[in-house]
Amino acid sequence: MLVEIKEKSVYGNVLLYPNNDVATKFARLLGKKTFSYGDLDNIASLGFTINYIKL
Repeated sequence: MLVEIKEKSVYGNVLLYPNNDVATKFARLLGKKTFSYGDLDNIASLGFTINYIKL
């Protein structure tokens, strides 16, 4: 499955927001609104494909 992440720069900090239903469900499971790179590494280790959308 594909997990889409949208990168946004907020006050100079890069934040990783969920951008599809699968990513939103992972964020809900983790109890977060944004992901860390460690979170995405763990999701990828479960066999999911991570797609970054840079703005």
